[in-house]
Amino acid sequence: MKTRREAIKTIVALLFSSQLKGLAYASSSLEYQKIGQLIKESFSDVKKLVLIYPKGSKANLTPVVEEFFKLTGIVVELQEGSLDEIASEVLLESKLVKKTKVFDLALPSTFTLPDLVEANVIENLSLYEKKYKNFEANSGLYTRGDRYNNKLYGMQTDGDTYLMFYNQSFLTDKTLQAEYASKYGKAIEVPKTWEELDQLIRFFHNPAKERLGGNLFRNQNYTIWEFWMRLHAKGILPFDEQMVPQIDSDLGIEALEELVKITEFLDPAVMKSGLFENFKLFAQGKSFCNLGWGGTQKYLNGPKSKIKGQLKIDLPPGGLFKGENFSVPYFNWGWNYVVSSHSKNKDLGYLFCLFATSSFISTQAVREVDGYFDPYRLEHYEDPVIKKIYSQEFLSAHKQGMQQSMPDLYLKGQGLYSSALKQAISMAVMKQVSPKLALKRVAKKWDQITDKIGRESQISRWGELKDSYPAKLKKVYNI
Repeated sequence: MKTRREAIKTIVALLFSSQLKGLAYASSSLEYQKIGQLIKESFSDVKKLVLIYPKGSKANLTPVVEEFFKLTGIVVELQEGSLDEIASEVLLESKLVKKTKVFDLALPSTFTLPDLVEANVIENLSLYEKKYKNFEANSGLYTRGDRYNNKLYGMQTDGDTYLMFYNQSFLTDKTLQAEYASKYGKAIEVPKTWEELDQLIRFFHNPAKERLGGNLFRNQNYTIWEFWMRLHAKGILPFDEQMVPQIDSDLGIEALEELVKITEFLDPAVMKSGLFENFKLFAQGKSFCNLGWGGTQKYLNGPKSKIKGQLKIDLPPGGLFKGENFSVPYFNWGWNYVVSSHSKNKDLGYLFCLFATSSFISTQAVREVDGYFDPYRLEHYEDPVIKKIYSQEFLSAHKQGMQQSMPDLYLKGQGLYSSALKQAISMAVMKQVSPKLALKRVAKKWDQITDKIGRESQISRWGELKDSYPAKLKKVYNI
């Protein structure tokens, strides 16, 4: 038992620690002003920067560029790009002899950075990172996608880790609970594995009673992410140590077979619905579950949602390892500030990235309900405005997911690998080929891509990427 003196010391230490934390946040919140002052003193000859942004995120950027102009006198011109294809637009523009868009900065999705790097489209920011080391680098909870080949190329400004959304009315219905207990001999619980989720989706799906199993994405662009989690939940990685594909193994085929089979128990509209249509469908309250991000929650927690306050939010399902459940949180999108390698203001571009991702400025950006940027720094989760926008339950699950997220396939040729897999999954879902044949074709294509790029160099990149998996998952995959 502690003595009175020891107890007092403990209390004083905790108070002091709390004060230091508060001072750290205060100091961090002032950093954007110091960056702005440096820019004003050092770049007085620059009048404008051009930033290409993904459609739908202008609301997030408006407070950022307004404060930037206020402190520096430099205008940041915002040019809209495609939501899904902004990286392709940036890549194409950089290759044109007569450029139609001369830009300094862009906001591509994080998983596209490797291909932009290999195409020499975006600038290596490592030298600027050293030059301005007195300023805090991006201190987000997930920054793995900022670096490629151990060099800095981007700054994360959006926390897109996948979460599961469950309609509480399905889970708490007493009649359904009794039916489920009678059929399966156990109570309805939030699923911890994909097998458990699939069982619940099948059980709940009853169109005649206006109950649908879920709104999981089934369009060609987005279904790949669910497969990625299902694959990892089987306890295997997409490649072995020599970059030989494992997706066409028995477990990989099983993962795709399960994805295909459960499709008939989903809302039929998911076969064609895009991002926004998906939000609206699930918000009607007729489906049991959905996968999504912060943007999903913003809509579901908004005035047009019929299930506001009626959600159970959790990490995505996982699998079993040595008899224990493991989850597979997955960072699969996220907008990332980059500097164009063709910019005449690379130095300034880097400082803008620092400014935009600083504590105070990034909080203003994430607060914008109509934009896509989601929390990614610790202080975002404590902000009262952000709490109101997202709800405490969502933020608790989201923070945990961000801290445990496995990375996307950040390899050279990422677009080639993912394109082949997207097409194969879509064909399997449409019943045009069997899951086994679909993945056998992908594995063959992946081997060809790897050999063309250079197997030895890819093996090295894959080794680095595996090392960035969360500690809990490294045990599962024996990394």
